[in-house]
Amino acid sequence: MFDALLILLRQRAASLLQWAPTDSRGGAIAMPSVMIAGCGDVGSELGRRLLAEGWQVYGLRRDTAALPAGIVPLRSVV
Repeated sequence: MFDALLILLRQRAASLLQWAPTDSRGGAIAMPSVMIAGCGDVGSELGRRLLAEGWQVYGLRRDTAALPAGIVPLRSVV
């Protein structure tokens, strides 16, 4: 399941990054980012894997203290 999600996100990021701003050497300035809504066990694992690949990861969760290190916390009560 995670592998399929990662492949999908990589493909989407690649298509978006072709339009990203570039630096003076032509390299992309922006990094891919994703917001995971409901960042529980499954979302946290996905977030850890994306962080390892250099993504900026935002995690939406009631208890943001439980988010893995590196995931930017977004607190919400729905």
